[in-house]
Amino acid sequence: MSRYTLHLVLVACLLITVVSLQFYLVYDVERLKGSFEPPIYEAFMSQAREVSLEEFIHLARSHHYELMLPTRLPKGLTLSTIYYKCCPLVAIVVYSARGVKDFRYSELAIEIAPNPYPLSEEYLLQLNRTSVDEYVIRVGKWYARISPKVEFGDEERRRIFGPHPMAIYWEGGLEYLISVLPPLTLEDLEYIVRGLAKAS
Repeated sequence: MSRYTLHLVLVACLLITVVSLQFYLVYDVERLKGSFEPPIYEAFMSQAREVSLEEFIHLARSHHYELMLPTRLPKGLTLSTIYYKCCPLVAIVVYSARGVKDFRYSELAIEIAPNPYPLSEEYLLQLNRTSVDEYVIRVGKWYARISPKVEFGDEERRRIFGPHPMAIYWEGGLEYLISVLPPLTLEDLEYIVRGLAKAS
């Protein structure tokens, strides 16, 4: 092998080493950055603010949305607070009989976000024939998908409460994730969902 060829080989090896080292350094930095990302709760709360019901309705209408909210609640349950974030628009409506404002621990929480593409009526109705762990009920002009046991996304809530009932409802370009915690039951969830109506 000539001295010139040997020089080229050494340069090529050096370039490969430098590029590989840069790749692993970038990967490691990104991995470390990822490990410090806040959990779902902290990420949402760092951008959200509390609003009144009247302000929430006004904000939703400014985005051309009409809200659907419960018209009836299990005994003792009242509105605790509403967290609103934009943009993208995400809101969490919190209800509690104990005055709890943290939606991870409140008896009823409703997460609302835009979704212009709800599941088709055919697919939803098919769930009642094919699914063993969820079912569909009619609510007004559309349907709600009910799951008796769902693992919530927040790790702390999963650890304390485990799986619990949740419903998903679509109306007017919005998706509603409605979840309940003890002492509320699956029957309470259905009662709440069947009472959804346009907020005014």
